[in-house]
Amino acid sequence: MRNKWVGIIMFFLLVINLSALATLAYNRWLKPGPAVEKDDLATFQPKLEDTLELESVQSKHMRECRMEFCRETDPIQEQIQEKRLRLIEEMRKREPSLEEIDRLIDEIVRLESSVQKKAVRRILDDKAILMPQQQERFLEMFEHHVIRGGREYCLGEESR
Repeated sequence: MRNKWVGIIMFFLLVINLSALATLAYNRWLKPGPAVEKDDLATFQPKLEDTLELESVQSKHMRECRMEFCRETDPIQEQIQEKRLRLIEEMRKREPSLEEIDRLIDEIVRLESSVQKKAVRRILDDKAILMPQQQERFLEMFEHHVIRGGREYCLGEESR
């Protein structure tokens, strides 16, 4: 009997840890939001234009794509936030339902996956309009962004 409870508790802790890791990865790499400093928002597009030596047509295209990405992902991010709140509510119950917790985690992961796929497609769309040297620098910037966990790729409020 005791082994059964230990197993259930270990499974529950595993699910929580996986959810926390997925949330951390999402918040670190994709989620625009208040953690982005206003100075970063105001300077990212000019830095991108300078670093990549973008032509005005390229810059306009990238800005429009970023705005569209944010419009597409904002409702998904709201759904993710709602599911996270429901997950917390369920966990606070005296007798939380592991089935409900699993269902909410699966939904959160599905939604986060959707945002990640859109982000990669957005990056590939941007890359497609760049010259080969610009593409290389752009992907280096993206690699740096992913490694250091920056969030300036989607400029949030400024771009809406």
